[in-house]
Formats: sequence, C-alpha cells, structure tokens
Amino acid sequence: MVQRITIAPQGPEFSRFVMGYWRLMDWNMSARQLVSFIEEHLDLGVTTPWTMLIFMVAISAKRRLARH
Repeated sequence: MVQRITIAPQGPEFSRFVMGYWRLMDWNMSARQLVSFIEEHLDLGVTTPWTMLIFMVAISAKRRLARH
C-alpha cells in the first residue's frame, strides 16, 4: 500500500505517489480498460491524480482549430 502524507494539520492527505492521467485518452483503451486501470491504482493506494487539465484543454482547442 502506498504511504499517504498530510500537507496541513487538518489535511488534506495525499498518496506519496502520483499517477499521471493527462494523456489518458491517447492510450487507446476501452472504457472498461480505463476503469480497471484507475481501479488498480486506487487498490494500491494511489489516490493523487495528475491530470494536467489546462494542457488538455489547450491541446483540445489546438486540435479543433487544426480541423478548420
């Protein structure tokens, strides 16, 4: 099980390991595979995601603009 750390006296608590999901949609997994993949991390205690949401939004906008 992955250790957890508390970053302030009253929380929140994070897993010591972070799983990067920012290119998740590029991995060509089915919805079932993606759910299983994420559940495996949760089972291991990895509860801190790194999604790079701002970059995903920028990449998505860039791809849309490239189509026009």
